[in-house]
Amino acid sequence: MLKVGGQVIISFLEFRIPCHWKTFMLSVNGKAGGHLNQFLDRDAITAWADHSGLAVESFFDGDKGHIPIPEEIRLEKGTCMKSLGNLGQSVAVLRKVWELGSIRQA
Repeated sequence: MLKVGGQVIISFLEFRIPCHWKTFMLSVNGKAGGHLNQFLDRDAITAWADHSGLAVESFFDGDKGHIPIPEEIRLEKGTCMKSLGNLGQSVAVLRKVWELGSIRQA
């Protein structure tokens, strides 16, 4: 349950982000590490939100920095993140705006 005003954060893979294709190809070839990778489209998330009492506040691309990083982080592969980082997956931020079963106000 989420009260009105609460937020939901969803991370997801999407075909519009070029770096997500590698994960898709590994999944198709059965080499994605044994877990299910679910690709979603932003339109699907928006439709789900609209029918669930949620509003989309923002989307963030999985290949662009959007998470503030207070100090430099060096990853195992040698990649360095500073200033802004990302999860490698796209992110949707949704906010609960009305209760299911109530009369929806437009």
